[in-house]
Amino acid sequence: MQGQAYKGINTWRYLYELFCKQLAAKDIKRFQEFVDSPDAKTVRGGVFFSRDKSSLRKAIEINNGICAEGNLSANAIRDRIKFMLSAFEIELREFSLYLREDRNAAE
Repeated sequence: MQGQAYKGINTWRYLYELFCKQLAAKDIKRFQEFVDSPDAKTVRGGVFFSRDKSSLRKAIEINNGICAEGNLSANAIRDRIKFMLSAFEIELREFSLYLREDRNAAE
């Protein structure tokens, strides 16, 4: 993200955790405002972020008591990352994701 590379990310959940932590580190005030905005809510009234761990199914600690929902599918994580890049005014081209080859895949 924005020229910063990371290795050893083995799960979508860990990718999402690292992504959120990077956004928070970049601009904590803006991250806190985002967490409290309607953009951090689901269409059914649930939340993607909370300061109360018990309101999340699988809380991921992000920063200063802010937690993210960790019970998301890979597709949901992809969608949240894409949405948050836009919300934080980060160009899509500034975020690259490289997947490793599955050596056990059938040819």
